[in-house]
Amino acid sequence: MIMKILTCMYGGEHGYTALKIASQIARATGGALTVIYVVEKLPERFRTSFHYTIVEGGKTLADLLHGLPFLKEKIYKRVDEITEEYGLKAKKKMVAGKTSDVILEESEKGYDLVVVGSAGMSGIERFLYGSVSYEVAEYANVPVLVVKKDVSLDRILVCTDGSESAEEAEFLAGSLAKALGAEVTLLSVAPEYIEPEEAERCDLVGKRMLKDVFGIEAEPLCIAGKGVKSVREAILKEAPGYDLIVVGSRGLSKLQRVKMGHVSLAVKEKAETNVLIVRNCSLYREWKEKQEAS
Repeated sequence: MIMKILTCMYGGEHGYTALKIASQIARATGGALTVIYVVEKLPERFRTSFHYTIVEGGKTLADLLHGLPFLKEKIYKRVDEITEEYGLKAKKKMVAGKTSDVILEESEKGYDLVVVGSAGMSGIERFLYGSVSYEVAEYANVPVLVVKKDVSLDRILVCTDGSESAEEAEFLAGSLAKALGAEVTLLSVAPEYIEPEEAERCDLVGKRMLKDVFGIEAEPLCIAGKGVKSVREAILKEAPGYDLIVVGSRGLSKLQRVKMGHVSLAVKEKAETNVLIVRNCSLYREWKEKQEAS
């Protein structure tokens, strides 16, 4: 499996953490890695007021923003240092614009995966960037991995509800797990108003697919019964034991009342570990087309 991976950097250190996770995946999959660094443009209506706003070291915010392009050599050097540790050479770009818009536009250029960092922003960075990872995860038409921790991706939790979206998530998780040599747990959640048997069936279907396609023996985990009221909370309770949570962007099965898609962004926001939201997975579509043709 060769993946075309886009890593997005902006603001602080979280971008370099995302680069490390993306490099880990690119090395394992033999993927091609592109790194885009976004320089946020300061809106014209703010320039005058910001000119008099002291940020740090006697510099105004305008000074810092105007100086960012001159950091290109320094940033590229650090990118090279990180990717070389993984035996990789990345394509690098620096683009000015609204951060989320730049990333979303670039993501349309044939990438299989977008990797973006989240966390560790200062007040000024939050003002400038807002929740970029939230916007990218919500609007990108490709799978988005939101990075929060620099860890080895050894344990993967895949959330399933038996829908095609869940199968997409299972397929991409299986692809990554096989390349990384990671363990996989399949999690299905049935709140108290849904029969536990339906959630158990979802686990078994996903387990069979991972075994048949990737040779992976996934561990099924069904959380069901009285007292289970929130799918989101059930996922978040399990999350700390894993390096990556994988979830589809929507639920369309008999468990549609669970609405997995409605919980994916909430999990992304609240989980303390890395979260992969899967939609329009090109690798899955290629596999599905071959299955239907045979």
